Amino acid sequence: MIPTHRYQILKKHRDDYDIRSWEITPGDIIIAHPSVLHGGGPTSSSGRRRAITIRIYGDDICYATRPETKPTVPLTPGLSLSLKEGDPLRSPWYPRVRPIPDHLKSEWLKKLNQSERISKPA
Repeated sequence: MIPTHRYQILKKHRDDYDIRSWEITPGDIIIAHPSVLHGGGPTSSSGRRRAITIRIYGDDICYATRPETKPTVPLTPGLSLSLKEGDPLRSPWYPRVRPIPDHLKSEWLKKLNQSERISKPA
C-alpha cells in the first residue's frame, strides 16, 4: 500500500499498480469506493474543475470519535455534541436516501439474513 496519496510518491510506485484512467466530459459521473486511490489530472489554465462528493453509508454505521489530527470527513458541525461513541449516525447532515418501505422490510431482512449465511466462512 502506498503510504500517501501525494502525487510524487505515487509517481515513484506507478509501475507497481494497475492504474486505470478514463476520458471524461462534463456531466460524466465517476463512482469510487472510499478506499480506492482516485483523483483527477491537471486542468487547463483556462478551465475550472467543478466536482461534488456524495458519501453513502449503510444504516448500520455508527458514530466514532476521532483525534483532532484526523477529523471526521466531511466536518459535520455539532455532530460530536449530539452523538456519543457507538450511536447510530442519525442527523439532518446524514439524511436517509431511500428507506425500505414497511411492506417490504420483512422480505428484505429475510434476503439479507440468507446472504449473510452464504457469505460467512464455514
